[in-house]
Amino acid sequence: TNWYLDNDISGWAESTTHTGIQYTWKIQAPFFPMMNEAQLKPDAYRLTEKMRVLAGSFSNSKYRFMILEDATTVCPQNYDLWYDMSTAISEETIDNDLLENTLSPILLQHEDNRQEITNIAKGKLVTASAFQDDAYRVAEGGSEWWSDDTVAWVEIDLGGPCKINELRIHWWGTSYSNDYDLLAEIDGEFIQVKTEDDEERENSYYNPWGVLQGWDKMTSKVRLNMRDGSIDPWYGKYYFGIRQIVITGIEVGEMEVISLNRQIVTNSGDTGQELVDGDFSTYWTSTDRSSWIKIDLDGLCVMDNVEIYWLNDDIKGRQRIQYLVGGKTNMQKKGQFGILHFQGVAGDLHIKLQKSNSYIIQEITAVGSCYNARDILKMKVPMGFLTPETTYNSYVIDDISGIIEDFKCQLCS
Repeated sequence: TNWYLDNDISGWAESTTHTGIQYTWKIQAPFFPMMNEAQLKPDAYRLTEKMRVLAGSFSNSKYRFMILEDATTVCPQNYDLWYDMSTAISEETIDNDLLENTLSPILLQHEDNRQEITNIAKGKLVTASAFQDDAYRVAEGGSEWWSDDTVAWVEIDLGGPCKINELRIHWWGTSYSNDYDLLAEIDGEFIQVKTEDDEERENSYYNPWGVLQGWDKMTSKVRLNMRDGSIDPWYGKYYFGIRQIVITGIEVGEMEVISLNRQIVTNSGDTGQELVDGDFSTYWTSTDRSSWIKIDLDGLCVMDNVEIYWLNDDIKGRQRIQYLVGGKTNMQKKGQFGILHFQGVAGDLHIKLQKSNSYIIQEITAVGSCYNARDILKMKVPMGFLTPETTYNSYVIDDISGIIEDFKCQLCS
């Protein structure tokens, strides 16, 4: 079902029911489509209500949390589940191991979804040289943005590094640029990646699509600088007009050194901090033939690679790299490693050193992206909606995210 407001005065965010009309969890209009979506699977909705009652019968918050978290998978549109979970997750009986084991499948699913090629411009922040109030239309589509200046630009912030497969410009009317360049922000610097000469024109003379093929470098923002426009035939004043810019690609996410200055323990007692201090002039040594290093990461992390900086590049013995989730091995690889490209999820990084009489290591760097419990539960919310991108579902997803933002737990910050 595609919901719309028939007498749209204030938009979804500010529309409510009339006095005397029965409403769902809240009086705001977007909660009606959410209740409808919940009731599309009545057995699932009824089951989660029973699970809510069952969860309330346990005094141990650990069991309440586990039941309620499962219920949000069965029917994430059951708004009351998220409120009940906020109480359960905040109690001291909820430890990091339980949270990591519960949340790691959500993070893995989010990463799998993120690898899908989608319109990564949709819903992103747009700034423009003119008519800023209408600039969002460039990313959303369905209307148009104009400029009555002879030189104009629009910029889309993609929110982080992205791989670009294709960029399509839907020009408005005949007001397209005959001389433009496309810049991409790569490693914090804008670089020209395309010009109008690279454009393949589709459709008719009016409202044509301009198609540009992607490029190799990871991109955080794109900026279209336009010159040599054409006055529109209707108003006689707009040189440039864009109905939409569609950017298909993959959101890669921010990668950084996540081991730097983290808590570390080794087989050698209190030693080991020199392995994660960023100072390559210091080093750690061990003469125990079976040595080990454990680094406590900041939350649950999507791992990209691990690098062991051996003194003089002299790799000693053999190593076992383990990604731990909930205190247990989630993934591991064995061999002789300097750098290991090893994708997975980890709450702790464990490195076992074997088959040498001594080990001398200058630094260990783990690269990836880390998330707390709030981040991951916010990822889960839109996964359960049929059309999370609609205005009304975006409203309730933001509302539930606000509830999650107030969660308090060991892994919540």
